[in-house]
Amino acid sequence: MITRAFIIPTGDEIKNGTVLDLDSARVLESLVKLSPEMVVTRLAPVVDVEANIVGTMESCLDAGAELIVL
Repeated sequence: MITRAFIIPTGDEIKNGTVLDLDSARVLESLVKLSPEMVVTRLAPVVDVEANIVGTMESCLDAGAELIVL
């Protein structure tokens, strides 16, 4: 059973506010339905730079992530 998950929105358009991040709320809702006791953290949006995305994912793994949703 997954107990710790992270949602990482990615994209320059989400980071700068041009596009609203509607997907994270839907993913969060689905995860909570799947496992109500799961701790889910939605992080701040990350720009479309591979090194930034990988670094954020590594930070999540260091924090005990069992699931990362991009």
